[in-house]
Amino acid sequence: MRKLYFVLLILMAFIAEANAQWTALNVPRSNYETYQSLAVSDDGKNLFSYMSDISGKAYLVSSHDYGATWQTYEQLKVGYSFPTAPVASVTTFWDGDVLYYVSADMAFRKSTDFGATTSILSSTARSLSFPVLRLPNGNWYVGDAGYNWLSTDKGVSWTQTTGGIYGITYVTANNGNMVALQNNTVIGYSSDGLTWNKSTVPAGIMGGGNTPRLSKATDGTILAYFYSTPTSFVLKSTDNGLTFQLVNATIPTNTNIMYFYGNDIIAADILGTTYKSVDGGSTFTKINATKLLNSISGMITNGTNIYLFGMSGIYRYGGGVATGIATSQSANKLTIFPNPCRDVVTLQTDVAVSSYTITNLQGQLITQNTLPLTNQIDVHSFSKGIYLFTTIATNGQQSTVRLVKQ
Repeated sequence: MRKLYFVLLILMAFIAEANAQWTALNVPRSNYETYQSLAVSDDGKNLFSYMSDISGKAYLVSSHDYGATWQTYEQLKVGYSFPTAPVASVTTFWDGDVLYYVSADMAFRKSTDFGATTSILSSTARSLSFPVLRLPNGNWYVGDAGYNWLSTDKGVSWTQTTGGIYGITYVTANNGNMVALQNNTVIGYSSDGLTWNKSTVPAGIMGGGNTPRLSKATDGTILAYFYSTPTSFVLKSTDNGLTFQLVNATIPTNTNIMYFYGNDIIAADILGTTYKSVDGGSTFTKINATKLLNSISGMITNGTNIYLFGMSGIYRYGGGVATGIATSQSANKLTIFPNPCRDVVTLQTDVAVSSYTITNLQGQLITQNTLPLTNQIDVHSFSKGIYLFTTIATNGQQSTVRLVKQ
């Protein structure tokens, strides 16, 4: 009897630990809300969703404190449509504290007050139905249906370009290349978003089915997941997207989404069960023993954490996020030298860093990127002055130091 009791205790502890990996955010749950889209800022502080409830009302909801509190803005009906509600969730994104999205009236909108009000940047945004790729040089790029568009002024104006990969998902490789994937096995890489080269993929592989996904591990490995019927498959690249190899993976049935989290892989099926792989995708084990959501709308990653959303809530996976502009330096021991600097700075930190941002004292973003393997960053083109250098660790921890450019 004691042995059985002991076994039950171990089983209960295992279940509690499994479910503890997902953290429920404090979203409204009064009337069977369904969160139909989600955008999360790079640092995890700002979140935005289009939500509807059982009565048929539609809302825009946003949080700018990591999901602790939410602001809700009801969208008035015009007939049966919601003219200001975002309809292309992949085109909804944050650039720092500024929100951008495409609404049902095909307008590309911008909000500087976390979604409370918006201004129209472009009244015809049919070319913006795929994700916007934000390049390290500050330019924005989007590809769609045979056309490519480039913006040098954060979405105010767009110039049509030629060639390219019409990406529906992007990642930035460790060498700075942008890697894009179309709705098949066409994958490409570019250093500037204008000149593209096709990646080499295994012969005979045919993509299809639901939207494929790209994500990048802490060690720089890029994963491409294709959910299709009857066979789904995983491709990986260890050379910054130049070539991809087929992974001999045992994928759980009906798994339609898959992302890297650190060097592990998190997957979700269409029924709400999530899985984890610690061996590069060869095998998967269940994370949640009980169903998290009544139905799943989707799962996304901001490169640091993974978010699951749908009917009845939004969940965040992982070790949490930062809770302010600067985390205690004693926890991270972030050091940059030389400081003051002129040309190149070197980063030293006690934790694995997934990305960094550099802003001026007015909060304007100067640059953002993944951390190079050398831990060295070129700042020779920066104007003289004081900057805030912020690192985002793979566990969500955020640390900031002042950087003086001479």
